Amino acid sequence: MAIQTAVFDYRTDSEVVLPAQTATNNSILIMEGIFLFRPELVNYWDIKIFVDVDFKITVKRAVKRTTEREYIGAEQDILDKYEKRYIPGQQLYFEQAHPKEKRI
Repeated sequence: MAIQTAVFDYRTDSEVVLPAQTATNNSILIMEGIFLFRPELVNYWDIKIFVDVDFKITVKRAVKRTTEREYIGAEQDILDKYEKRYIPGQQLYFEQAHPKEKRI
């Protein structure tokens, strides 16, 4: 089975293109991502865990993570991205995919 190890880099806010890697049939793969409960994906997972975190906490963690590693002024950039893109995108995802209803 060919797998891609990363598809998005939050630091550059861009797609990541890496060569596919091969997983053997007896491999255990752990997938992590925001939109993994989408209807076209959800039935691929044997075990599903949905972590429900308030947006205020999510933004606070993102600001802390980024400002510790990046540049001065990063905090406002992060706040803008979350307000204009990430939170609205996740709200749309919640409305369409209902991931909270699929928790274990």
